[in-house]
Amino acid sequence: HWLYNKPNIKELNQNRDWNKYIEFMHNQVRELMTNYGKIDALWFDYSFTNDPNNKSVPYVPGIDSKGPEEWQSERLVKMIRELQPEIVINNRLGIPQDTTTPEQRQLNEWPQFENGEYMTWEACQTFSGSWGYHRDEMTWKSPEMLIQMLIKTVATGGNLLLNVGPCARGYIDDRACNSLEAIGKWMKYNSRSIYGCTMAEPEFTAPRGCRLTQSDDGKRLY
Repeated sequence: HWLYNKPNIKELNQNRDWNKYIEFMHNQVRELMTNYGKIDALWFDYSFTNDPNNKSVPYVPGIDSKGPEEWQSERLVKMIRELQPEIVINNRLGIPQDTTTPEQRQLNEWPQFENGEYMTWEACQTFSGSWGYHRDEMTWKSPEMLIQMLIKTVATGGNLLLNVGPCARGYIDDRACNSLEAIGKWMKYNSRSIYGCTMAEPEFTAPRGCRLTQSDDGKRLY
């Protein structure tokens, strides 16, 4: 839910009326958590800081920080969990929650909480360099790169979210279609190494240039 787009944040910042917006946003979330039955997951977006020493959210210099203090994240999460005790919340309010969601980058190992417990995590990636459609963009990922990202994500215990934006006419760009077809052909023969699989037990060492996945029941190694 892109709640921060309404009303206009820039205007609110200029009017120094951020608290008014925060109450608006919190009330919107309360409505979502109250009026629609059981909610399984809530996926927030848009937190960053202009403080290079703050490691909880992405660092973006030269702009006003929008992190856990500004969102009043602890108060918001407390309200959500009171209304929906079994809900899954991602980490983009700037405080650790149930799942972490790195964007446009691949993790080299399964992320862990401070107590050593493995996090549920999802790699958020695009076919090109943009989340929306951009006709003249040339930074498209090759099918080989996308398949390698899929393998690496599963081999480090994660899920791959792969986004593609349609053009204004509602079509999917041929470059994305070609990549989807290539992934489909690869999955036809290798899907068992992806679905129902995760990181292999540490006792197994992958050969140079290879990655390992293992079925959830531990009976198959790929």
